Amino acid sequence: MRNKKLERVLCFVLSVTLLLGSLGISVSAKGLKDRENGDNPYNASTLDEMKALVGTLSYDEYLEKNAFPSDNVLTSLYVDILNPTDGRGVIVSESDLCQDSMRENPGAWANFGDSADTSIYLPAEGHVTWRVEVPKGQEGYSYIKIEYYTAETAESSVSSIERKLKIGESVPFNEVSTVKFDKTWTYDNIETETSDAAGKEDSYNVEYVQSDKAYKKVVTRIKDGVKTVTTYTINQDINGNSMSPNPESTPSWNTTFIKDSTGYYSGYFKFAFDFGSHDLTLEAEREPMIIKSIELVPAVGEAEIPSYEDVLKSYVDKGYGAPTKGSVIRLEAEFPDLVSDSSVAPTNDNSSAINYPTSASSQLYNIIGENSYNSVGQWAAYKFSVTDTGLYNLGMRFNQSTLQGMFVCRTIKLSGGIYGEEDGSPTIPFLEAYNATFNYDKNWQSEYLGADVEFTNDDGTTYSKHQDFLFYFEEGVEYTLYLECSLGALKSYIQRVEKSLATINDCYLQILQLTGTEPDEYRDYNFVKIMPEVLVTLLEE
Repeated sequence: MRNKKLERVLCFVLSVTLLLGSLGISVSAKGLKDRENGDNPYNASTLDEMKALVGTLSYDEYLEKNAFPSDNVLTSLYVDILNPTDGRGVIVSESDLCQDSMRENPGAWANFGDSADTSIYLPAEGHVTWRVEVPKGQEGYSYIKIEYYTAETAESSVSSIERKLKIGESVPFNEVSTVKFDKTWTYDNIETETSDAAGKEDSYNVEYVQSDKAYKKVVTRIKDGVKTVTTYTINQDINGNSMSPNPESTPSWNTTFIKDSTGYYSGYFKFAFDFGSHDLTLEAEREPMIIKSIELVPAVGEAEIPSYEDVLKSYVDKGYGAPTKGSVIRLEAEFPDLVSDSSVAPTNDNSSAINYPTSASSQLYNIIGENSYNSVGQWAAYKFSVTDTGLYNLGMRFNQSTLQGMFVCRTIKLSGGIYGEEDGSPTIPFLEAYNATFNYDKNWQSEYLGADVEFTNDDGTTYSKHQDFLFYFEEGVEYTLYLECSLGALKSYIQRVEKSLATINDCYLQILQLTGTEPDEYRDYNFVKIMPEVLVTLLEE
């Protein structure tokens, strides 16, 4: 009886594995086709490139293999960006492509500043290598921080910027075989006018206006005697239906730490650097870019993302509380200020009468997302100010009826005030902001952004509870809120499934060694005696 049960389990597992194997073949076939088109991020056309990719470690395995004492005192190391040791990097002031673009399309360089002699242009093909010298006593883990500009030249397209990272001759771990650098897109429906407002008090107001011809968001801001009116317009056709605004690339300086673009790992990747020389290579996969600085930041201290518990304690220590006026700022999602790519666009949903605007006779844009805003790494960003300083919740009205019985996640990023980098790039305010969760319901929901947060008691024990996030905003400061698609807490389940599938595949290969690809149905292979550990492993998985 027991043997029959084992046989049934084994047959089921083999069937599933064969099915997964057939899916893998179709994916591999697509990968070959993509490679012919130059789109495969794991493109390896030479033996050296194959050696650099095959057999690389996972990030977890990399950390286990490269262990350093936790008490090492490290300092930041800067790469001599203008003096690569190898590759096709060209100083911007000496790049014909950049100079031609500056003359022909000056608007794409409006945010570039006077950095032509202090930055380097990396073409859409080839690689650039720099040498880094790690002094004695500075061995340890570092984050890699890169300041870059999303260049617009004759090589540019709508694709995202992608590079393969190598340290020495190879990719240090699989997850940096493709590193993505965000571009920034805006829509052409935003107009700004300024006028004199001398003697008037500072103020901030947002209103939404619906007419027969257009749906508008009007933001009026008075600050330091200057009145700024920003108008967002979604035009309508002769039937009253909303018309999509056109996306436009907005080149800008950005600062990023190299991190996981698949969403499996939160935080920044740590890289192990021993004493001595290290070659750091960025190999082009897609799109040109300009780099101004590369910094190896100690993987402690300034680059660490605090926990929400620590942030709450800092609020108490600084005396932050709720705003006295109770001001509320309403942001309609269909009017983003910035998006990650041209496919993130507003659309229509008439499933609820509360959605604004709504019409029984026409399709009016009143949401963002659904089919255009659901891939890991995509984001939409919204600029806003508050009229009273204090701690705020961020409430959202949303619909998550896609993943039945599950949840989806968004990562929250902010810039402005106490948030973000000096160049305006957003940062994650606390660790739990990676995992803002949205639970399943067939109806529309309204909730504050939050997640399960770990808290520590005085006796050192920990407990978890759902917490609505609080954010500190100051009156008169312009903030930008980024909501980025992420796996969030789902990543732990996905990692477990992938690990289990890898184990099952190993068992499958061992079984194939005994049975071959066409097992003899009349033969007793005696799995219980020959490979009992395989059967136990299959049952466990």
